[in-house]
Amino acid sequence: MSNNGSHRRARRNTESGSAYIIALLLLVVFTVIGLGLTLITQTEMQLGANEKTLQRSFYAADSGLSLKQAEALTEADFASKTYTLQDLGMASPGLATQEVDTSPFFPIEKSPCNLCDINNQGEYRENSFWRLNYAATAEASRYVGSSAEATSMKTIATMVSVQPWRDSAEAYVPMTQPDELKKIKF
Repeated sequence: MSNNGSHRRARRNTESGSAYIIALLLLVVFTVIGLGLTLITQTEMQLGANEKTLQRSFYAADSGLSLKQAEALTEADFASKTYTLQDLGMASPGLATQEVDTSPFFPIEKSPCNLCDINNQGEYRENSFWRLNYAATAEASRYVGSSAEATSMKTIATMVSVQPWRDSAEAYVPMTQPDELKKIKF
């Protein structure tokens, strides 16, 4: 019987510490998995922040085009213009700005008004109305703090059809200025 008891003790001695090694291996595996998930989460958060910044630049460019369109149609101001918009969505308002550079609001097609017969009416004959298609481009650059380098840029272009509309000589001025005409991109 003493032979059998010593055999059990010897077997227990060879197994002592194996639970410790298994626990350490599991701890290493879970640590690696945790670090991998942390890295993936951090990357996804950074991608989300970049997407948000690009969306802000897109909407700033869209706002610049809307402002330029309103000026062209209400004040007959067809020249290019730069707008500076403050980003009020930041934790510190005024920290980020959007600089929106718009091209001239340039007529690309002039055709008779197809929605009305005003061109053929008696007293309006000398003041012909037309359907005009205008092209414009806006490029928005986002700046954070006092940095001279833009954190994001977005360029969008549009074509606006207006009718009935009187043709304006001021709209054709960019045609004589090649640098202004280069700002229109499609």
